[in-house]
Amino acid sequence: MSEPARPLVGVGLKMYLGFDQTLTWVDALVDCVGRHNAVESGAVDLFVLPDFVSLSECLRRVEGTRVVVGAQDVSPEAPGPFTGDVSAPTLREVGCRYVEIGHAERRRGHGEDDQLVARKAVAAVRAGITPVLCVGERARGPVEAAVGACHQQLEPVLEAVQRESDPISAELALVIAYEPEWAIGAPAPAGHDHIRGVAGALRDQAAAADVPVRLLYGGSAGPGIATALWPSVDGLFLGRSAHDVRNVELVLDELTATARTAA
Repeated sequence: MSEPARPLVGVGLKMYLGFDQTLTWVDALVDCVGRHNAVESGAVDLFVLPDFVSLSECLRRVEGTRVVVGAQDVSPEAPGPFTGDVSAPTLREVGCRYVEIGHAERRRGHGEDDQLVARKAVAAVRAGITPVLCVGERARGPVEAAVGACHQQLEPVLEAVQRESDPISAELALVIAYEPEWAIGAPAPAGHDHIRGVAGALRDQAAAADVPVRLLYGGSAGPGIATALWPSVDGLFLGRSAHDVRNVELVLDELTATARTAA
């Protein structure tokens, strides 16, 4: 299976920013992308996941740029009587191209298990949306333990997606965000060798299922690690570090230079 053509950066805003704060941040990001040629030239792909309330306005504000907007969650169900949920077809209709599923916070705080996450992946793929699947071990430990935990979370999604679209198109390549739960919000990310070891195992697992993937690292990700991790990972999934848009710009700098050197 061929490597992705371009590096990828994602930003998950979670629930940190209010409506006005989110729009101010998105405006700053659009300004950054306008100054930095990496995204607009197609050298690096960039997606942003705001909260549901801000979603439509964020989509409007990135019009005319190559910044792609997605959602932080999706219902596993088809449109129908599901109060408070948002369906994949609706997300696609308003312009979403990515949707985050399986984050540790939803697994832990909302009781979402691997089978529910797999159903959400299928709902997204059916609607033409790329799932951003978060996987990661709960406790710090050796690479082998991390691989085992991630394998268990990834396998149901690979099986479900493979059944849904055989083969799945490269345009809908599954994005895997490796986020060790113990590293989320921590002072520092996981070690480089640890990330490389887990990333290699995840790529092998996806290749065995014949599902194309793009692999990101998250979990206190920020500037300074993209170069060290390339090409084991295809980019970063940023959280709080991205609240300062200058950090996004630094990551774009790193990935642009690294990909150019590797070419």
